[in-house]
Amino acid sequence: MKHRQRHGLLIAFFGLLTALLLLYSIAKGALPATCGRASPAFEEELLERINQYRADNGLKPLSRHKALDALAKHHSKDMCKEETLSHDGFSERFHQSGKRRCVENVGWNCASAAEQFDLWKGSPGHDHNLLDRGMGSAGISRIGPYVTFFACE
Repeated sequence: MKHRQRHGLLIAFFGLLTALLLLYSIAKGALPATCGRASPAFEEELLERINQYRADNGLKPLSRHKALDALAKHHSKDMCKEETLSHDGFSERFHQSGKRRCVENVGWNCASAAEQFDLWKGSPGHDHNLLDRGMGSAGISRIGPYVTFFACE
């Protein structure tokens, strides 16, 4: 009986240790449970909606730009990892873009590209960025529930 009791205690101890290590890893960001890459379809649809809106307002469409996509992706990953919606690091992204002028919209927890677009369209500051006539290219990224739209001249 003593052998079975010891065996049971060892199993319980290692089970608890494993659970604690897993929780620690998640808390430190080593295992970002909700930060998976969303379908590129969300990003494409969002840009299509933005470009249709721009066309409806007599503006040229934004072209998708790989370098701006990378900047948007990095920011969306950071927001997801920190679980915070923010514009932190905008000046760095702007500098890395090599452009003279950029704008940025961020979003969180929208079930669809249509919902995200409608929220931005309904907010004066975000709407202004969508319709900025000086913008010509854009990067868009959705990581987990976080979205970054980063557009430059």
